[in-house]
Amino acid sequence: MNYSVFVSCPRQMEYLLETELTGLGLEVSRVSPQGVFGQASLTVLYQMIIGSRLANRVQLILFEADVTSADSLLQACRDFAWHEVFSLARTFAVEFHGSAPFINNTMYGGQLIKDGVVDCFNAHYDERPSVDKKQPDVLIHGYLKRQRLTVSLDLVGYSLHQRGYRLEAGGAPLKENVAAAVLYRANWPALLQQGHALVDPFCGSATLLIEAALMATNTAPGLARDDQAVRHWLQHDETVWQDTLAAARQAVTSTTCEISGSDADARGIGIAKQNIARAGMAEVITVSLSRLLILLLRHRAAYWSLTHLTVSD
Repeated sequence: MNYSVFVSCPRQMEYLLETELTGLGLEVSRVSPQGVFGQASLTVLYQMIIGSRLANRVQLILFEADVTSADSLLQACRDFAWHEVFSLARTFAVEFHGSAPFINNTMYGGQLIKDGVVDCFNAHYDERPSVDKKQPDVLIHGYLKRQRLTVSLDLVGYSLHQRGYRLEAGGAPLKENVAAAVLYRANWPALLQQGHALVDPFCGSATLLIEAALMATNTAPGLARDDQAVRHWLQHDETVWQDTLAAARQAVTSTTCEISGSDADARGIGIAKQNIARAGMAEVITVSLSRLLILLLRHRAAYWSLTHLTVSD
């Protein structure tokens, strides 16, 4: 069985994402500035959740409906078989985006979808699941454009750029999936094969270095996460999930690539070392406090002079 999905990403990364997801097995049907639409088997769904370096959200499209009023939107959500998506024991929340003449704010749109979910459960069980806006087991997305409603299930429950290794960031943090996109644009995978090293002289909290090391060791970014909401989906298959995880673990390799960084901020280097350790890359990445950078930052005139000389040469 194939499932309709929408995988979102930051703008300007959609075609990189298309290439990545095609490699993971997605049958791409359309690319938009917001992300990629396609068809995926259960195994491919799991491979995207575990293996995508570029995605924000993996959304399983549950249903679409033409709606012309608040009542018709509510009825469309009542008519859907929510009890086949998640159980009464699970908490849920709704995020809503879009607008229509009859929907004047996103809170109202989300409330209508929530009421439809509750009414469906009440009709089947005379009981309703609880809403948890902060940490729901199940996150539902509603999107309304030109009176066309699309309702999806967030299979992870949060953005995939959150790998789990970065609990604290420096002063100018780079999102993990954006760092991965920078590396793809710089042709890092091919440079790896040619034996090149990677040096980041302003490494901050080491996001770029860690993403480079994950690629160098073929480590799927999702291996560090174990709280995906997909396990609350009633069509989830734990055997297939564990097989997909095992295959991702077996694909991890060692590397002799040199990946290093430096920074003038001692606190940032401390954060970087902690992030590197959490990512399991302490044997791959080295970072150090750069005395040269400290001197350059203290003497800006010397810094700009050195930069000019470097560029001229």
